[in-house]
Amino acid sequence: MRVVGGVGENYRRIPLAKFDWSWPFAQAELREDALHLTLRGPFRRIRPLRIPLGDIERIGVRRAWRIGRMYIHLRRPARYGRLWFSAFEPGFSELLNLLRERGVNVAEGPISRV
Repeated sequence: MRVVGGVGENYRRIPLAKFDWSWPFAQAELREDALHLTLRGPFRRIRPLRIPLGDIERIGVRRAWRIGRMYIHLRRPARYGRLWFSAFEPGFSELLNLLRERGVNVAEGPISRV
């Protein structure tokens, strides 16, 4: 399943990176064993972030109006910074339901971004 939206990461490997980078033209693709976050547009040639489902500790969800944002908390956070993905409904909810079916812990409501 593919959902078009925006992606962002707090890139910890750069010492002065105090803010998140984000790109509004992205897609999340849920494959059998991993979640792929891919950039679109002029940055589409950058290698996608491949996150094995077993590496996801939990996903925190916030919703506002017709847009949802998932904060992806990894078991090994040193590999990436804090990742998030935002998308419009109904694709966002469908993606969350599929993640739940595959055993990923999805928590809705007020959550910590850290």
